[in-house]
Amino acid sequence: MPYINNDGIAIHYHVEGEGPALVLQHGQGDNMQAWYDAGHVAALRDRHKLILVDARGHGESDKPYLADAYHISQNVADIIAILDELSIDKAHYWGHSMGGRIGFGCAKYAGARFHSLIISSMSPYKRPKIERDVAIAQYKKGVEAILSDRRAEGDLTQEEEDRIRANDPLAQAASLTAVRDFPDQVDTLKYMTMPSLVYVGELDTFWREGLEKCVGDIPQATFILLPGLGHQEALERGDIVLPHVEKFLAGVGEA
Repeated sequence: MPYINNDGIAIHYHVEGEGPALVLQHGQGDNMQAWYDAGHVAALRDRHKLILVDARGHGESDKPYLADAYHISQNVADIIAILDELSIDKAHYWGHSMGGRIGFGCAKYAGARFHSLIISSMSPYKRPKIERDVAIAQYKKGVEAILSDRRAEGDLTQEEEDRIRANDPLAQAASLTAVRDFPDQVDTLKYMTMPSLVYVGELDTFWREGLEKCVGDIPQATFILLPGLGHQEALERGDIVLPHVEKFLAGVGEA
């Protein structure tokens, strides 16, 4: 699988399929394998050129330990470097959770490079600092502490556990420190002039309330609430999510 080098940071990516380009960006503490495990790659690669990215600090990409390496503009620059390497002028974008946060950044920092945005389970508002501090402290305790916390939240699949074990907890702590310390992303909404699909699980309370609050400020937004689904299920339940995504992509084209 190939890499690009962006300002000294190696970013791992993989290309699957043929057709209009679609960038897939995973969530915090995950990696590109999540898209395979959820069945999205198999479902979409016959109609799209899928560009799967291990975000910096995740998967097989480099894992800096300094929070300054994780500004959203740097995540966006990583994606643009990949598009440039592949000679792709414009792509569609689908990001879940942290990937959704990066999607807001794509609109602000490189909006001309994207036909459309799909934002899953993320809003432009920040979680309370104390919540981030707790998560950062948990990552600093190591992988077993993270897994224990995830098990307490509910079912943890073997695939999820494998992806968590593949990451470096100190790099995750640095990434979350950046999220905690940088401003919210409310100012990005005015840049989302491309067609945008934003969706969230009904049970994903914090991000649902944020999206419901801001969706009217996104110029071309389609908002979908997924009944009965939580945060991670909004990625993993392809039987529910994919029909909405495929309908949206079929309707926006490459204008």
